[in-house]
Amino acid sequence: MDDFGITRKDNEIGNYKRAAIYARVSTDRQDEEGTSLISQVQKCLDYCKEHKYIVGDIHIYREVWTGTQYRERPVLSKLRAAARSQEFDALVFYAFDRLSRNQVHQAVIIDELQHNNVSVECVTEQFDDSPVGRFMRSAQSFVSEVEREKIRERSLRGFLQRYNEGKMIGAGPAAYGYKWNKDRTAFEIEPTEAEVIKRIFNLYKGNTSLHQLARILTDEQIPTRTSKEGEPPKGWNLSSINHILKNANYIGEAYGRKWQAIAKSGTTKYLRRPSDEQILLPEGTVPPIIDRETFDIVQAKLTRNREVSARRNMNPEDNLLRCGFIFCGKCGRRMSVQRNKPTKHSPYIQIFYTCKRGGQVTSTECRSVSINVDLIDPYAWSFVSEHLKNHELIKNKIEEIGVALRKLSPAAR
Repeated sequence: MDDFGITRKDNEIGNYKRAAIYARVSTDRQDEEGTSLISQVQKCLDYCKEHKYIVGDIHIYREVWTGTQYRERPVLSKLRAAARSQEFDALVFYAFDRLSRNQVHQAVIIDELQHNNVSVECVTEQFDDSPVGRFMRSAQSFVSEVEREKIRERSLRGFLQRYNEGKMIGAGPAAYGYKWNKDRTAFEIEPTEAEVIKRIFNLYKGNTSLHQLARILTDEQIPTRTSKEGEPPKGWNLSSINHILKNANYIGEAYGRKWQAIAKSGTTKYLRRPSDEQILLPEGTVPPIIDRETFDIVQAKLTRNREVSARRNMNPEDNLLRCGFIFCGKCGRRMSVQRNKPTKHSPYIQIFYTCKRGGQVTSTECRSVSINVDLIDPYAWSFVSEHLKNHELIKNKIEEIGVALRKLSPAAR
């Protein structure tokens, strides 16, 4: 059987090198002309055929991964393990920045391969392990890093200019209830979905819970955005309905720079920016579907329900501040109870108040702040005990609450 014109017998007597191929595209540059996975692999195969290298399918490594963290690339890790097992003699790749754009990371990978007697061969650039050659590779890596930063900076400038002109980015689908205008700079109302939005808000404003809402919409086979034509509509889930009820688009408010992309462990997470970093877009960019009063009533109900959910504790005697009375000092969010089971390292149950907003904010540096119940509860109980003895203070507080309640509309009470 031939492999690129080279027989297995030739390979067995050691006449030819065994080669592996590594091709990579970054998630944000997959369509870059001339460096797609298919074109990289094909050019590497042509190179191997020209040099009479054996390449097995098992040693063609294709990866879609950002170039910032080489240690966490699963395909590259598999390749390095194969190199340590000496499963091939040469690694062929299209360009050095496919290994990494970071010159230090690039040098570490090459050094590891050479330590395992694997030669490094590049299709488009000559590999020279002399001091001058190492310097040239470092210079090329530096240029790649600079170019990457330039691309990111140009993209950011473009986004900011678009926001400052009062235009939306136009990426992805429009929010449920809307469709993009012709140039994808603003939303237009989608009449059928808009009626569903109005119904969701009005039902929840009444006595309908999120679970009941999801059941009603599912039972009536109202299509979701992911439902496909000709197939039974998919069911509605609580998170989708909750997201709709919190979305200020439905009262005509639109913001740019709401989310920040954070690359971690080879994946990208999108975290909501603090409100002072977002850009309010001009009135009319998103037409309102819901009136402000209805929206405010719904937000108040959602807040009350979150407070009630904090009280649903399976072990109410474990902690004093389980009712949503303790707040994170970093972001101001209510903290919830986290109960850690005994382990072989710690035979005792550990109970903490924990902020769950670590994945939602960025500039406040809130990263799931927590405090042991045994540390804070005694101080809280001491504070409450002292105030319970002050009858005048209690009377004044009750009067304040009464005044605040009388200011609310009947529907919001």
